Amino acid sequence: MYCLEFDDYINYKIYINIDSDDYKFIEDYHEGLAATKHNNGVCGYIDENGYETLLTKYNVVGDFQNGMALVQNRQGLYGFINRKLKEVIPCEYLFAINFKYEYTVVKNQFLNLIINKNGQIIKSIEDDINFQNISKILYENKLITKKQYKESFNNKLVEQKSDVIKKVNLMPLMNLKTYSYHNDKGEKIIPYYNIENRDFNNDLIIIRVDKNDIRIFNKKGKQIKIYSCIEASLKNKKELSQLLKKFSYKSYKVEENYHVSTLRFNDSIYNIYGKNADELLRNKIITLNEIKNSIEDQDTINLIEYKIKTLGS
Repeated sequence: MYCLEFDDYINYKIYINIDSDDYKFIEDYHEGLAATKHNNGVCGYIDENGYETLLTKYNVVGDFQNGMALVQNRQGLYGFINRKLKEVIPCEYLFAINFKYEYTVVKNQFLNLIINKNGQIIKSIEDDINFQNISKILYENKLITKKQYKESFNNKLVEQKSDVIKKVNLMPLMNLKTYSYHNDKGEKIIPYYNIENRDFNNDLIIIRVDKNDIRIFNKKGKQIKIYSCIEASLKNKKELSQLLKKFSYKSYKVEENYHVSTLRFNDSIYNIYGKNADELLRNKIITLNEIKNSIEDQDTINLIEYKIKTLGS
């Protein structure tokens, strides 16, 4: 007998009010996204418009390189996400290196592996390798060119042309360096001193005012306001409140995107959507009728008709 049980849940979007002193760190922008970690342990990414997506399932998120970023889940295992922040290579590795090229090296419980950006295993390699010299590993396995290998030895930084002048300010009593940012007229364009040595990246800069206060500014001296959001698929609002309580979020606004139901039938999976519970119910019945019309077994037809009747009652 076929199973006709639905697995229902709601896709929530939760907007969180975040203060600038909530961040443990905000990294520089890489490929349009800045990796973050909050004081409560939640990681995320801020785009160039100040919109942050919080990824509660990860303990660490890395910088983007070649369209991929290394992440570590809360069990300590590594995987990769793409620019849409979707996990495309599962977190199942004990160690991994970011994708500097189209290939990288990972380590599972038994082997060191070369994989591509689809997560496909290209080759297993010896146990005693230097993970820091990934270019040599890939070159020896004929996966990058000689030119790419030689370029990996060139550590000379390419200075980016900028119309912003960075000045170093020394506080003699504390022997502390701070950094200020000025235009070509000598006017200070950022109202704060940065206690970290950072430069503009894509016309944006991360300013750490003090140990706990981190902000984003553009070249016009305007502070970029951060809008944070958690996207979560949960059974109900009780699970939602538990998630928010776990990470100490007190001020938030919940927006229910859509209701979802997953139906398994005859080794097939049907994902059914609705803007609300009533629309989801109607779409469930439509889906069941479509399945009923596609089969000939009378016993199964009777089962589906009974299920439709149960849903409609």
